[in-house]
Amino acid sequence: AGGVTAYSVWQSQQATQSNTSDDGIEERPVEENTELTPEQEKARKQAGDTLDPTVTADAATAQANGNTEEAVAIYDKAIEQNTDEDEKVALYIRKAELLVSEGDVQGAIDAAKAAEAIAGPVVPVASMLAALYEVQGELVEAARYYRLAAEAMGEEDELGTRQYYIDSADRLEEQL
Repeated sequence: AGGVTAYSVWQSQQATQSNTSDDGIEERPVEENTELTPEQEKARKQAGDTLDPTVTADAATAQANGNTEEAVAIYDKAIEQNTDEDEKVALYIRKAELLVSEGDVQGAIDAAKAAEAIAGPVVPVASMLAALYEVQGELVEAARYYRLAAEAMGEEDELGTRQYYIDSADRLEEQL
């Protein structure tokens, strides 16, 4: 039960951080200047906004049919064939989400660590690793990744996400 809760918190933080509701509808007003900075474009790609929808749809269908191995193989093939590093990171994150939803927390950690090896501790990767390590009871690593997620956000914190990561790290360190 604790694992599902920590992962659910991570999912809700990702939705909040991206300013979208769970159904994917943009909640902020449209701005006149719609050009993205290079950092925003990189974050968009890493969030999976440019992934081929057939990859995630095929993996979801395989998972729904009870074939997790096939779903993982679909992600693995897409990762192997993709040359864009940001898209590889997004695919590894999706693979990690799939694995943790099937109860394979260690497999999810391995996939997230592969994403980290490409992109470093960017927010989606560091926050996912923090939640996964927390699920496994590895509080030192969880706190470290919450701090890395906060650092990766920089000083901007309109939604309180950065502070959430700092508070989470503090909370875990108090338990040590």
